[in-house]
Amino acid sequence: MDQRFATRDNEKAVASIPGKEVEVDVMWSVRKTTGGDARSGRTAVREPVQAPDFDALAPAHSRALARVSSDVAAAIRAAGGSRAGKP
Repeated sequence: MDQRFATRDNEKAVASIPGKEVEVDVMWSVRKTTGGDARSGRTAVREPVQAPDFDALAPAHSRALARVSSDVAAAIRAAGGSRAGKP
C-alpha cells in the first residue's frame, strides 16, 4: 500500500555560536495526504560545536537537524507510515 505524507515545518529559531553551540528550534506537523489527523510536535536541540572556527558549525547543525528528522520520522511511523525500505 502506497502511503504518502505531507510535512510542514516552521523554524522558530536557528542560532550559531562559533566555539560553543548551535540551536535549532522547529515546530513541525505531518499528515497523510489521503486525509486524517495531523500529528505535530516541536523539536528544540542544542548541539555543541567541537572547534572555535566556522567550519565546525556545519557538523553541529547536521546533528541538530538529524534529531528533527528523527522526530518527524517517528511521527510518520506512529501515524501508520512504513519504515524506510519496507512496505
